Amino acid sequence: MTTAARPPAAGNAGFAVDNLRFARQGRTVLADLHLRVAPGEFVCLYGPAGCGKSVLLRLLAGLEIPSFGSVSFAGRPVAGQDIERGLIVHDSGLFPWLSLTDNLVMAIDAAHPDLPAAHSRKRATDYLALAGLHAVGDKHPLELSQDLRFRGTLARALALDSPVLLLDDPLCVFEASERSELQELLATLLDAVQPRRTIILATQDIDEALALADRIIGLGPAAGPALVDVGVPVPRPRERNALYDAPQFQALRRHINDSYRQERRQRLAAREFFGFGEGI
Repeated sequence: MTTAARPPAAGNAGFAVDNLRFARQGRTVLADLHLRVAPGEFVCLYGPAGCGKSVLLRLLAGLEIPSFGSVSFAGRPVAGQDIERGLIVHDSGLFPWLSLTDNLVMAIDAAHPDLPAAHSRKRATDYLALAGLHAVGDKHPLELSQDLRFRGTLARALALDSPVLLLDDPLCVFEASERSELQELLATLLDAVQPRRTIILATQDIDEALALADRIIGLGPAAGPALVDVGVPVPRPRERNALYDAPQFQALRRHINDSYRQERRQRLAAREFFGFGEGI
């Protein structure tokens, strides 16, 4: 297992992040970050709140500009938001005055203006059905529960057929029982489309990362290189209960947790050495 991020050689597609630094309001959020994400890879960005996961996703989406270093996609610098890179957050972003179906149709028409209207509507209904929403396509977002709105947001993102999906901890607002069910849905939907999509999911839940991803990149609480960059050696689709009992799952979970404990010990030791005491 690798405990420090060691990016493979850059290719002509996928993401390349080199010597990335990002600061906001005098605080360095990301520093000395290098990584590669290959086309079709499913990567989880894991780490505690405030470690820069969301900022990194926004940089990959083109919604932020690096303070230093570079972010590129398919061999080109990322400069502004693009339909190729869709970002999903826990807030649905669905238009409340449109039905679920019309929300999807509007997004599909904007992304694919040459698509005939009948094809746009069929694509919308197909993806709503895939997300288990075939019976509520005529409902407006505010008529639906939070988990159904999330399903609608996910269906809309998938219907655009973007080569990249960036998900910013979209399940963090749900209770444990709902979260587990939506993780299963997310796994099923992403497995269905993932061979032709690159997926990057930010999460604070190590079990969620292990259950869903091909690879986990762990960011520490202090800006710097990734603490962890490891592959998940379990093929997908994964049966959740069997996965939790698998020796390789337990070993990988232990390795990741140990890496964070070691980083915390080193950080505390450094602060004590320089006279800052116990605070962090």
